[in-house]
Amino acid sequence: IEDIVGLENVSLYPNPNDGTFNFRITSSSSINIDLRVYNALGVVYLEQNQLEINGEYSSRINLQDIKPGVYFITLQNDEGVFVKKFLVK
Repeated sequence: IEDIVGLENVSLYPNPNDGTFNFRITSSSSINIDLRVYNALGVVYLEQNQLEINGEYSSRINLQDIKPGVYFITLQNDEGVFVKKFLVK
C-alpha cells in the first residue's frame, strides 16, 4: 500500500466469492487511480479509469458469468501500483 501516496487501506470481501464482492478503499488524501480486475492470463474483466478517492470509496462489484479461478484487482496511478489477489469459486 506504500507505493501509492495517500492510499491507506484496501479491502475485498468475501474472499473467496462467486464473482460478486464488496470493494472498499480508504485514503488519507484525494487520489486518482485506475482500477482493473483481471485473471492470471491477463484478461481484463473490469476497468475504471481516473477513479477519484477522497477519504472513502466503496463499491459492490458484480462480474457476471466469471469462471472459477484466481483473479487480481489492481489500483494504479503515476506514483505506483497496488495489487490484491482474490478467488472465485
